Amino acid sequence: MDWFIGRKLMWVVVTAEWMNHLLKWLLHGERPYWWVHEADVYNGKGIPVPNIYQFSLTCETGPGSPSGHSQITAAVWYVIFDSFLEKYHAIVEKDGHIRKLCWLAYFFLLATIGASRIFIAAHFPHQCLFGMFLATRFAVTASKLGISMTFSFPTLPPYSSVIHCLTLTNLQPHSLRALVQNPYFDFVVDMWTETWQWNFKKVTGL
Repeated sequence: MDWFIGRKLMWVVVTAEWMNHLLKWLLHGERPYWWVHEADVYNGKGIPVPNIYQFSLTCETGPGSPSGHSQITAAVWYVIFDSFLEKYHAIVEKDGHIRKLCWLAYFFLLATIGASRIFIAAHFPHQCLFGMFLATRFAVTASKLGISMTFSFPTLPPYSSVIHCLTLTNLQPHSLRALVQNPYFDFVVDMWTETWQWNFKKVTGL
């Protein structure tokens, strides 16, 4: 176990998850499985609506941009691969193929996650790419700044302060939605989910 890497991974995951929830409720991105029925591209223009096959994981509620699966995967595995290469720097320098294989595996993993989310019609390609880009940029910055050195393990006040800040900012878009917006996502999910057992309501900002 490595506390340095563990703390860095923890803060990257927490911040990436917070960023994802916040952006989803600010951007209000559509999801493919309902967008094809709601978009003006097809309605009333005589263009046949694409027949999208739904899976048990397709009918996620709430906004779709950026992709949470892509974003969290990109953030977590960047820290893991980068930490591995840094920790075993001497071995990696002796064999240049190790570094190439690690980053090849990283991009293959991201491509697989993105392709799976697109295949089940839970996300558009740009939503997956957007999530990957944000997570990778943040993880790179966090690694360069040594984010895990910001807080030492025994000191609880910094941890609690940051957690409270993240929670409050995450509640803001949910509060605004409850006050001024119609439950659009509830409606379209109920309307276009083919199998009601797959409709898992998840419409809050948390």
